[in-house]
Amino acid sequence: DTVEEGHDGRKAYYWLVRQQINKVADRKTDIWAIEQGNISITPLHTDLLNKPSPLIPDSLCSGLLKQFT
Repeated sequence: DTVEEGHDGRKAYYWLVRQQINKVADRKTDIWAIEQGNISITPLHTDLLNKPSPLIPDSLCSGLLKQFT
């Protein structure tokens, strides 16, 4: 990783350059799922037994919720 400094004639700028890592993602990761063209869904809380109150009324997403229960 490097930082390149330049000037466009009016002001200075800095360009951040990162190297791309050629690594195969593990099948159990979100990155692998996305690379395979899938959607990755990440829970907003980690304690599955103590869920916070939903912010969206159930009536707005009841059809979607039925598909997952």
